[in-house]
Amino acid sequence: MRLVTLAALLAISIGGSCAASDSSKFEIYVVKLSSVELSEKKVAIDPSPAPTDLNEVVIDNGCGAFHAKFEVLATVRGSHRGSISVEGGIGEWCRLPFSASLLPQVLWVLPEGRWSHLQLAMPAHEVRPSQYAIVPDTEVPCVEVKSKDAWTLMPEPIYLGGSATLSSITIDYLRNVDALLEKDEDFYAQRAVILTTSSAAGCSNNRWSGR
Repeated sequence: MRLVTLAALLAISIGGSCAASDSSKFEIYVVKLSSVELSEKKVAIDPSPAPTDLNEVVIDNGCGAFHAKFEVLATVRGSHRGSISVEGGIGEWCRLPFSASLLPQVLWVLPEGRWSHLQLAMPAHEVRPSQYAIVPDTEVPCVEVKSKDAWTLMPEPIYLGGSATLSSITIDYLRNVDALLEKDEDFYAQRAVILTTSSAAGCSNNRWSGR
């Protein structure tokens, strides 16, 4: 009896992931959202017959795609520009992979022609005029966050949320780098990672496998 091969290809569009991306091409910007357009997922059916010796199941639980424009507040790594156009996929829960608010955020993108492809986004905190910091809960491309020396004491603690907001893994990570400040049932970051052009200096020699 002939063995039938079942190939299951799972395509999940999550904006914060990029498997084995070449980190030397990453550009990093602190931005503020200007506009966003959403596109529904279109199901395409391949009319060509499948090979007789292969059954292929393709599963795509992505929700669609987005095209967004951002005002650039600061350039951490990449060409200096006033705005940036970014595109990417929307995952299975139909949530944008970046914040839809007007608060500052940091984008890691891979440029390709007119549009850049979003790889990762996280909140940016303005600690001083035109100086921004991040509070990552794991490693991020190009920026050193594992060492305690990479974390700077903040003038004011950064509110992270209540006791139900952070996972135990995040809490342990932030405690490890002496960044976590706990008040009753609220969590704050007493330390954060300042974003500067020099903070991404080691990017070209490393590869990032995603979150």
